[in-house]
Amino acid sequence: EKGEVPYFSEHFRKIGKHLGIMNAFLEELVLLSSVRKNDPANSGETFFLGAFIRDLVRGLELPAMKNRNLALLLPDEDREVTLDKLLLEHILRNLISNAFKYSPGRQDPELALHIKDRSFTLFVRDYGVGIPEMEQKELFRIPYRASNAKAFTGTGMGLLIVGDFVERLG
Repeated sequence: EKGEVPYFSEHFRKIGKHLGIMNAFLEELVLLSSVRKNDPANSGETFFLGAFIRDLVRGLELPAMKNRNLALLLPDEDREVTLDKLLLEHILRNLISNAFKYSPGRQDPELALHIKDRSFTLFVRDYGVGIPEMEQKELFRIPYRASNAKAFTGTGMGLLIVGDFVERLG
């Protein structure tokens, strides 16, 4: 009656937003703690890396993509690897999601695979806000969000988990 409903609905909207962030944070903590470094169940399987990446990208439906595409740069020859697919998939999904999320309205992000003798490198490049150089050393601390990322949703756990999973994969 006194115009208080809009006041409360704005608070409920903010509470809902923060509950979503807290839930995502807890899910990431569970994911991080559930994957043990020396767990034999996480020893991996043998698969073709390029084909795996191509299939993963083909099936991506991330909210941040919004009618944009990922430029995929794969070598002509594929490579057979033995890795934990779930860890690799989580790494790629996180990096690709970030590439879209932090570059709205800009050039499409890119994913490139470079294969050397007994190793490979994956590059995810976007044309977004970037991470201030002075803050890059903080990226793998728990939880950390760059000063220019405050306008974007997130928990600050993504790159921490990615870094841990990259170490586990060697």
